[in-house]
Amino acid sequence: MTTTVAIALAIVLVALVFDFTNGFHDAANSIATVVSTRVLSPRAAVVWAAVFNFVAFAIFGTRVAKTIGGDLVRIDLISQDLRLYVLCAGLMGAIAWNLVTWYLGLPTSSSHALIGGYAGAAVVAFHGVSGLLKPEGWIKTDAGGLLDFSAHDAGTRGQNIPPRPASFGRRVLFGTRRKRRAKNDGHCDSGPGYGRNV
Repeated sequence: MTTTVAIALAIVLVALVFDFTNGFHDAANSIATVVSTRVLSPRAAVVWAAVFNFVAFAIFGTRVAKTIGGDLVRIDLISQDLRLYVLCAGLMGAIAWNLVTWYLGLPTSSSHALIGGYAGAAVVAFHGVSGLLKPEGWIKTDAGGLLDFSAHDAGTRGQNIPPRPASFGRRVLFGTRRKRRAKNDGHCDSGPGYGRNV
């Protein structure tokens, strides 16, 4: 087996690991939120997420994958013997970011982790930035993030929502341990005082 085939197989394996971390990372961001707030039951939340993931794929296709793969980095500028290493390093960086942010309970985007890992690996392999990154793809990606942040800010303005403690996401992820501790301590850590007495 040649080195290229071995690297390609390793990339497939690493991509599957990334897909797995993407799944439980996004589950913590989307499913746990609606379940912990009792907007949906766990079963309904999983069905909801599955349906809309399929609907998004059916309607929008692979636009995110095309943007990441073709609109952000000029891979042709990187020497051919390093391209597979760049892809593998980008995936491993995204996996590491997913695991760290999942453990800390930070609601981050796996797609943006992949974008950052891929771009960072490409910059290292190219030994620079000049001419490597495609401005149109980065403008599109950054504009989407800015629009999302602005919409959230506009939607919550004037609602006087108190900030959650930094460990809110971890408490959602480890809710059973939290409820057991609350029962043992004789108090409940949900409801209006949630976050203050945990």
